[in-house]
Amino acid sequence: MPIDYMRGLFLIVNVIISVYILIYAFLFLKRTTKYIERRPWDLLVAGAFFFLFSQVLGVFGVYGLGSIFGVSIMTFRVILEFVYGGLVLMAFITQSQLMLSEDVVVLLKRLKNKRKQKALKKDIDKEIKGVSKKFYK
Repeated sequence: MPIDYMRGLFLIVNVIISVYILIYAFLFLKRTTKYIERRPWDLLVAGAFFFLFSQVLGVFGVYGLGSIFGVSIMTFRVILEFVYGGLVLMAFITQSQLMLSEDVVVLLKRLKNKRKQKALKKDIDKEIKGVSKKFYK
């Protein structure tokens, strides 16, 4: 009995935490509507929703509801947690891919700027040599 009480208590705390995560991610999405690359946050909101639903089902399972449509609550929870884990993993992979592509773009811009600087330096050196030849004649 005390273990069931503690399990239920932790599930309720998980519900509160998942509501907080869902609200935070949703508010972040609202603030970043101008940005194009927010796919990781879309995935995180979806994952947070599945996590919340899983935890709510866990609370129902502890406090009396054993099955839905003849399928146990634990089966639904395992499926929802699998989806949640997959979405969060995809969010991390997508975010790291975006960071990598952003770094590549920055490196390419730096390389392009270095090439321009080298070309400019060659032109300046050529001009200086031309002026110095005229000056020392």
